[in-house]
Amino acid sequence: MKSFAELLSEFINHTGVSDAELARRLGVSRQTVFRWREGLTQRPRHREDVTRLAERLRLSPSERDQLLLAGGFPPDQLKDEHPLPAGGQSAMAGDQAPGAAPSTLAPTPPASRSRDLRRALWRRAPMAILGLLVVLAIAAGFSTGYWRQLAADLDLVQPGSSADLRPATAGETLVVISPFVNYTGGQAGFNVAGRLREALELEFQLANLKEVRVEVASESIGDVAAARKMAGLFRAALVIWGEYDSGRVMAVVTGSGYEPASEVQQRRWLISSPAELTTTINSRLPDEVRWMTLYVLGRSHFLAGRNEEAVAALDRALAISPEDPLAQAAVYFYLALIESQNEVPDQDRTVALYSEALELRPDFGSALNNRAVAYINRDTPGDMERAEVDLRTALGAAPEDPTVLFNLALAVARRGPERLEEALILLERAEEQQSDSPGIQNGLCWFYALAGKPEKALPHCDVAVQLDESGLSNDSRGLALSLLGRRDEAITEFEASLAKLRVADPETYQQYAPSRLSWIESLRSGLDPFDAATLRSLLTE
Repeated sequence: MKSFAELLSEFINHTGVSDAELARRLGVSRQTVFRWREGLTQRPRHREDVTRLAERLRLSPSERDQLLLAGGFPPDQLKDEHPLPAGGQSAMAGDQAPGAAPSTLAPTPPASRSRDLRRALWRRAPMAILGLLVVLAIAAGFSTGYWRQLAADLDLVQPGSSADLRPATAGETLVVISPFVNYTGGQAGFNVAGRLREALELEFQLANLKEVRVEVASESIGDVAAARKMAGLFRAALVIWGEYDSGRVMAVVTGSGYEPASEVQQRRWLISSPAELTTTINSRLPDEVRWMTLYVLGRSHFLAGRNEEAVAALDRALAISPEDPLAQAAVYFYLALIESQNEVPDQDRTVALYSEALELRPDFGSALNNRAVAYINRDTPGDMERAEVDLRTALGAAPEDPTVLFNLALAVARRGPERLEEALILLERAEEQQSDSPGIQNGLCWFYALAGKPEKALPHCDVAVQLDESGLSNDSRGLALSLLGRRDEAITEFEASLAKLRVADPETYQQYAPSRLSWIESLRSGLDPFDAATLRSLLTE
C-alpha cells in the first residue's frame, strides 16, 4: 500500500495545483503541505484535514478513501454504505456498546433502495423493461430529454455516453465538447461549451475545413480515459473537456486513440479574483482552446496522411498566438515536416519553417536534426557546413542519438575524402546504439568502401542486405565487391539492386540506372569503372 506522502504527491501532480495554491485553499502554511508531501510529517493529525484535502483536490470517493486509509483513518465510503445504527453498535465490527440492546443495520435509504430495485428488475426482466421503454417513449412524444433520463434511471446508458450524440459519418470530422465541470458551488456559472462551439465553428470556417461538425455532449467528463472512450464511441477526432472553480481553470483537448502518439493538450490558469475568472473563461480560455484544437486536429490529419487538411488546420493555428511560444514552435515544426514529405518538397520553405520553430525554441532537437537533413538534401553552397552546425548542436543535448550521429556522418563525409575517417567514427558510434538499423549498416558498407577499406565494409554490407528490402544495400555491396575484384558477384548485386528499385522506387531507379548499367557493362568487359574521380563523386550521391 502506498504511503500517505506518496498518494498525496500523486494526486497533487495529477490535479496540477501548486503547494502554495493548495495551502491557501486549506488555510494552512505552504510548509505544512510540503511536509505532508515529503513524508516529514507522516500524516495529518486530524481526519478533517484529509477530507478537506480530498475535497480541494476533487478526488473521487475511492481516491478519497485511499488517502484516508493511508493516513490511518476509516474511509468515508464504508461509513456511507453501512451507517451506524442507534445504540452505537458498529455495523462493521458487530461490537455492542455496553448496555445497548442488539441492533441491526439502518434501513437502506430510499434512493439506494430504488436504485437496487431498478437493477434487480433489469436483471430479471430485460425484455419487459425494453418494451416499457418503447411504450413510454411513444407516450412522451419521443422527447429526447425524457428518453435519456429514463434510460439513465434504468442504467441503460452509462454516464458520459451522451446518447443524443450522432457518431461521425465516413469522411466527416467530429469534434465533441463536454460541458466544463463547475466546482464553484453553484456560483459564477458559465456556458463554456456553448462559447467554445461558436468559436470553433468560426475557426473551421476560416480555415476552410469542410465536413467538420462540432457538437456539445450532454454529460461532463473528467479524465483522458473517459474522453478517449467518448471519442471511440462516436468516432470523434477529438474531445474537449475541462473544469473550473474560484481558484483554477483547466481545459484539455484529447485526440482519439490510445496509442502514445495520440495527442493530449491542456492548459491551466490559477485565478485570484472573480473578475479574473470571468476574463479567463471569456477570453484566454477560448483563445487557447481554439489553438489547441487546430493543432491537435492538424497533427491528427497529418498522422492519418491527410496532409492538405493538416496544413489548413495548422496554418490557421498560426493566426492565433498561444500563450506558450513552445506551442507555436510545434506548429512550425509540423508544417515543415509535411512540406519535407511532399512528392517534390520545397527545401527552401522547409528550411524556413524549421528556422521559425528554432527561433521560438533554440534547443528543439528534432527541428535541428530535420533542418540539417533539409540542408543536406538542398545541397547549395554552404549547406553542408550549416547542417554540421545544426547536428553538432543537437548532439550536445543527445550525444548518443543514432539518428543525429548518422546524419552528421553524412554531412561530414560530403565535405570531402579527408573527413571520411571522422564520418566512419560517427557511424560506428551510431551502430553501438542501433546495430539493427539498415541505414547505419548500409552507411558503414558504403563509406568503408569509399575509404579504400572494402574488406572492412563487406560484413556491414551483408548485414545491411539482410535488413533492407529496398535494393540500396545491394548497390553498396556491389561497390564493395567490385573494389575487392569480385566482379561477377558485384554484377549480381548491381542487377539485384536495379530490379528491386524498379518496383519499389521508380524515381530512384531512374536516377541510378544509367550509371549502374554502365558499371555492369564495364565489369563484364573486364574493366574497372571506379577511378578516383568516380569514387569522389559517390561521396555526395
